[in-house]
Amino acid sequence: MSDFRETVDKINSDRRNKMIKFILIFVIIVLIVVFRHQIDTSFNIAIDSVKEKLETVFEEKEPEKPVDYIEESIDDTTEKVKEPEIIYIVTASYINIRENAGVDYPSITTAAKGDELIGTGNKKEAENGRPWYEVYLTEEKTDTGWVSSKVSEPKEQKRQ
Repeated sequence: MSDFRETVDKINSDRRNKMIKFILIFVIIVLIVVFRHQIDTSFNIAIDSVKEKLETVFEEKEPEKPVDYIEESIDDTTEKVKEPEIIYIVTASYINIRENAGVDYPSITTAAKGDELIGTGNKKEAENGRPWYEVYLTEEKTDTGWVSSKVSEPKEQKRQ
């Protein structure tokens, strides 16, 4: 009887070990898939940022342009007069919409080529002199972000 019991215990132990191996392999595969996706996403965002920074270093700086808004001083306060809303077309395959004008600011969402973004009328120049446009992120026009003129352009000036 003890031989029988030992055989049953060995079979149960083997089954348990196989089940544990299966679960471990499954968990490892899931972790690889999750981390690979996160690494790919982070890598793509990092590559876009580095690429944009390198391009700004090696491009010729355009001459200074006139200011796009009028500053009025009334009682020591400065007020920006906004341009009317304008539609911007995304010209790059994938762009980051950022918290503020410049690649040093975090990306808050993305847009794809051909997407139409409604501009607020505000425009800023980043440290490299490139214009950035403020756009609405929602139809309610409650949230905004910034897109570079390098990867978007006004609809009426869309290149062929």
